[in-house]
Amino acid sequence: GARYFIRELLKPLPATERSLLEAKVPPVKRRTSCVYADLRKLYSEMERLKAA
Repeated sequence: GARYFIRELLKPLPATERSLLEAKVPPVKRRTSCVYADLRKLYSEMERLKAA
């Protein structure tokens, strides 16, 4: 189920931001094999981008 949440997190982002996050968390590109740990890692990277 984590892939559905990942998709919803990435959907509203601009392509540049999305590709930056995909570079920092590579498993996110292959959404079919995403797990909860990938979701947590993606969320923490998104928080870092917001803080910067």
